[in-house]
Formats: sequence, structure tokens, C-alpha cells
Amino acid sequence: PILGKSTPKQLPALAAAKNLKGRVYFAQDGKIWRLREGSLAQVSPATGRYAYPAVTADGSTTAAALVATGQSVIAFGGPDFAGLKPSKPLARDPHLTGSIDLKPAFSPKGNRVTIMSDRAKGYSDEAIWEGAVGGSLHQVSFPADSSGGSDAPQYLADGSAIVYVAWRSNHSGLDTATVPLGKTKVMVPAATDHDILDPAPGPGDQLAFTQRQGEADNIFVGPSSTVGARPLTTFGDCRQPAWSPDGNDVLFISPHAGTFDLWTVPAAGGSAQQLTAGADLDANSRPAWIVG
Repeated sequence: PILGKSTPKQLPALAAAKNLKGRVYFAQDGKIWRLREGSLAQVSPATGRYAYPAVTADGSTTAAALVATGQSVIAFGGPDFAGLKPSKPLARDPHLTGSIDLKPAFSPKGNRVTIMSDRAKGYSDEAIWEGAVGGSLHQVSFPADSSGGSDAPQYLADGSAIVYVAWRSNHSGLDTATVPLGKTKVMVPAATDHDILDPAPGPGDQLAFTQRQGEADNIFVGPSSTVGARPLTTFGDCRQPAWSPDGNDVLFISPHAGTFDLWTVPAAGGSAQQLTAGADLDANSRPAWIVG
């Protein structure tokens, strides 16, 4: 979807958002927003365009992709995304030295980070990189060239490995890479009748993910193998699941009510509730939900 002129600052959250426990962060129109107790506030710096916010479980460390023409770098900050600082300077000429670093995610303990990036030489697609926060990152996925690459890395709940989307033959499954060794294996093979996107590991070896079948995208929850997973949504236009801190609910985005907005649904199944109206979210928004 194309971002509209309206912003969450002008469009208050719906009544259901007042009962939301904890804090939800998301990006919209280059800014990062916080939804808490039914109120929305911009928390990113006034300058710069940011996407794909990430936050540690305790909220002490944050990260987001700082996006510029032809490039992006990961910026790290403190609570509520205060003091976001790029991990490296933006290139003066992105065509010569720039790279695309996107979709940061923190380990459960908050001491490690993973991203997707095209920084590897000899690859036309993005791969997954991982390392200690503040340290050097190393490549842990090695997709075949021009396969579609690797996408959407997230740590498993125990921090032992990263799960990510792996594209093969125009279909996506899930692979894992162990931490810190980066030993990879196929977790869920790509199917021929559907794609698996947006993996979100949850408590008790559960996994939320988007299953795309034809033109329908729905949120599913099941074991990490995805065998026996059940649909949580039936809208056919749902993406980017995120678990509540207590594991009882799953957040997602959907344009079901007209524009892409935040919704929640019980992880055990039930009716979905809309949290925002007219927020105009998009593929860069990627909500994150923590305590507090």
C-alpha cells in the first residue's frame, strides 16, 4: 500500500487499544510510533526515515533501519528509541559503497542481533547476518544466487538459533542458523501450493507466521515445524504477526477495515479486534510488542 498523508498522531487509537497490556512499536511514514494505554506517540528522531523497529524484551535497547536513497543502515538506541545512532555512516555514493541492511531482531537476552543484508560480495540477493550487539556481524545464511535470498530473521525463543524465510524455486519455506556458529538447516521445506512468511517464534516452541496461498495471506500458529498449524485469521490480507509478552495474543496488520491497521487476535483462537483506524501501515511497519 502507498502511505497516505494522515498519521497516527492525527488518528487516535480505537477503544480496544486502551485495554492493550504493554507497549507496541511500529513504523509509519518513516517514523516510529509507540502505542500504550490507548495513546499513540512518535518516539523516533524528528529527522531521518526509519523502518522495521526492534526492541529487546526489557525495552532497554532498540534498533531500526535508517533508510536513505539506495541504502540503509541499522541504527541503535535506548528506551523508546531515544538517541538512535547509525552503526556506520551512510555512504556518500550508495552506488559504489552503500548496502541494504534491514529487519534487525534481538536475541531473547538482548545481547545479540540479526539482520538481513546484501553486503556479501558475489550475491545478488540478501542473506542473514548475526553477531553481538555493538560487535561485528558474520554471514549465517548462504542462499543460491538469484534464488530470492533470505528474509525476515528472528531468534528462536531459547536463543539457540535464528529462523528465517528461505526462497527456493519461487516458493518460501523456513531455514534455521545456529547461534553463534551459523550452522544452517532446512526447518520447513518450501511447498508448491503456499508460501511461509513473517516467522514469529513464541513461547513453548510455538510459531506464528503468515501463510500465503494464492492471493490470500493469513496468520497461522502451530509448532515450529508448522505441521498441524491452525489459522488465526480468515481475512485473507494479514501480515507481520508479533506475540504479546504473555503469549496470549498475536498482533498483526491488515487492511480489512479499509487501511492497513493494527489488530490483535487470541493465540488460542477467537475474534480479531482492530486497534487503530486509518494508520496507513505498510511492509516497513513491522510491529513489536513488549511489557510496560
